[in-house]
This record gives sequence, structure tokens and C-alpha cells, in this order.
Amino acid sequence: MAVTHIYFDWSKTLALPKTRDIFMSPHATVNQRLAVLYPDTLSILDYLCKKGYILGIISNTHKSPTNFVRALSETGLIHYFKGAIALSSDSTLCKKACTKIFKYCLKYDGLLAHPEKAVMIGDDYAKDVIGGLNVGMRAIHVDRDSGNTLPRTKSVRQLKSWIRVSTLSDLLQCF
Repeated sequence: MAVTHIYFDWSKTLALPKTRDIFMSPHATVNQRLAVLYPDTLSILDYLCKKGYILGIISNTHKSPTNFVRALSETGLIHYFKGAIALSSDSTLCKKACTKIFKYCLKYDGLLAHPEKAVMIGDDYAKDVIGGLNVGMRAIHVDRDSGNTLPRTKSVRQLKSWIRVSTLSDLLQCF
């Protein structure tokens, strides 16, 4: 089945580690908030949206889901995320790799019966990759420290379980 939905982890996947306070600060400017993103984040989000994928976020945090969505809105990033946005700080959810947070997103986006149509992309193998695989999703591990890159022959259509990339830009070879 073709992939239709892509879920991203936030910290160390889309945004630099330990920058959530800056991103969510009501006193930060839009430019300060956008500066927490990795240099290839906006271009890959734009690319995936133009290709027709529905994007969402699944992230562990103790921060307020309402404030996080507000920050996404105030920076203009919310237009990229038409799919579910699930944060572990939501009292009805749990921390990744708990299956409940993944199943919430799949159910919200109408994919509970077809989890293979979704890909989880994140930096933490145990939480993001294993968590996604445990509910039937495909997964991509963004391992910025490894230097390993995606083989050129690999595409999302060939992805049966999970692969490793070293940057978000490597995703251009997948999708």
C-alpha cells in the first residue's frame, strides 16, 4: 500500500535539541522560533506537502500541547501539519514508544486499519522506530551522528519496515 501520512518527531528530528522552550516562548520572535529548526526542515516539509503527503507530529514532551500548536500557528508552520499532532504531555496519551500515542494518530487520521500507509520519522531508534513498527507503521531513523546515508535505490515504495538516514535532506531519495 502506498504511504499517505508521515509523522515526525520534533526535537533532534525537525528542531535542534533542547530548543522547545525558545520555540514555545510567547516572547520569542517568529525568526527566533524558526531558527530552532534544522536548515533542511522547511525545504523537506515543503517538498513532502507538495508531493501530497499528509504530515503530523508525534513527540515526547512535558510542554503544553495547546502552547505547542499555538507556536506552530504563530510561526506559520501549522499549514504543513494537516495530520494528527500528538504530544505525550496530553493527559490522554503516553510517551513514545507506548503504542497508544501512535494509535491515537492513526485513528485520528483514519489509518487504524491501514498503519502501513504511515511512516514515523524520528531520531530515537527505541522510541520512534520501534514505537512506529509496533503498531504496523513504517519508520525512518534520522541518525544525524552516524554519517550513514540512505542507499540511492531505497524509496518509500520499497520500504518494508525501517531505514536509517543522516539528514532530513536524505528523505528526498525516499519520497
